Amino acid sequence: MTKSISTKKLFLLSEAAVVLVVLAAVQVVMFLVPGEFVPIYQRVFRPAVYFAVTIIYLIYSGRDERGAVKARESVAVAVFFAVLYAGAFAVTGIFLGFSRNMEVSSLQSVIRNFWIYGTTAILTEILRIRIIRGAPEKYRDKIAPIVVFVYTFIQIDEARRLFTLEIRGILEFFFISFLPVLVLNTLLTHMARGGALKSLIVIRLLSLAPALLPVLPGVHRAVWAAVVSTLYFLAMFIYILSTKESNPQAARITKRYAKYDKKPLKAPIFFTVCVVLLFMFNAKVFRYYPSVVLTPSMSGTFEPGAVVFIEKVKPERVYYTVEQGDVIHFKYRSVERVHRVMDFRYSSDDELLYITQGDANPAPDSTPVKQEEVYGIVKAYIPHLGYPVLIWDSFFRRQAQPL
Repeated sequence: MTKSISTKKLFLLSEAAVVLVVLAAVQVVMFLVPGEFVPIYQRVFRPAVYFAVTIIYLIYSGRDERGAVKARESVAVAVFFAVLYAGAFAVTGIFLGFSRNMEVSSLQSVIRNFWIYGTTAILTEILRIRIIRGAPEKYRDKIAPIVVFVYTFIQIDEARRLFTLEIRGILEFFFISFLPVLVLNTLLTHMARGGALKSLIVIRLLSLAPALLPVLPGVHRAVWAAVVSTLYFLAMFIYILSTKESNPQAARITKRYAKYDKKPLKAPIFFTVCVVLLFMFNAKVFRYYPSVVLTPSMSGTFEPGAVVFIEKVKPERVYYTVEQGDVIHFKYRSVERVHRVMDFRYSSDDELLYITQGDANPAPDSTPVKQEEVYGIVKAYIPHLGYPVLIWDSFFRRQAQPL
């Protein structure tokens, strides 16, 4: 019996080691790929690998029936941290002013950044809590620093340019990028031992506010990094104090849950697969992809808030596929539009151009559309389905006004 338990512990540790190595390897590869491929790597390859690793690890490790014995404390700390974070954000902005976040200029950029950073954040927190709790009790103190180091490494994409920086740039990188992430992961790894998963996800998503909010406090990044690091330290201090005393009831719960067998994860895995497919559909991975109509230029055909479904057309096939009367999705002066092809024209270089016009517009678009600017042809639509996106977009348009 003792031998069997030892073998099981060794297997759990080896699983965790493989997961950490894979996550670190994914980040190393991102540092090595050419700069022009980094956006594709971040949007497609890295999330796909994280989803695959999470699903495989959950399948092999099974459902963990052991409860979060310090769930109440961790949730309280997460709520407390959220209030402090929101308060610091508001107070700093009120007294020092707000500024537009140039990395989040539209709803599409929010969705893109959430896909790149938010989904990977949620997945890595699921892995973190399973790695820490899956390790035997006497090994958790040894594996925790490794988790902190690996997670800090995989969350700092700016490290790609570290070797090109001078001394001042390296110091800024340390205090602005590295230190807050290190403190954050120390907090979350400590909470993972007995806290609830939702509390870890709340704190982690709050840390992504600079990548998801259209406005930020108008302070230097170093100042905001110092504020955030202080909040992480304070949250960790409060959590340690709230869980310092031994809790006999928690010990009994841990002992009782430890005897439960692990069960398959059919429902969570099915849900995860559906979420992956939905994001891949929205990220234009498949032949068809959706887009929300945001303006009334096509009123009479489909109104603002409708979701149109577009068939992708390869640039070399646009000449043979797009015909007069087709409603196409294209890039118009750095803005994506959905208008109808009214006519054709040839440029001085004998290149075919498309004359487009919204069905509700009195005149054609002023600039003809090139073949390489055409993304696809609208094939179907569902009215009203995109109203939430329409509301969000109107919010961003208001934020685009000078502050």
